Amino acid sequence: MRRSGSGLPATGKLKRRRASRAHYNEWKSSTLTRRLKNDVVVSDADSKKIKKLLAK
Repeated sequence: MRRSGSGLPATGKLKRRRASRAHYNEWKSSTLTRRLKNDVVVSDADSKKIKKLLAK
């Protein structure tokens, strides 16, 4: 999850980065790396836990 300046975005939806994108990208297919490049919205169950941890 990337950190924004104020913590949570105005919409309240948390975003996260996809896994398996950090290294060894030269062996992964171009289609896969393009798909993993995009951020996704955190699920409702996980966002409750994260917001509680962030005390927001």
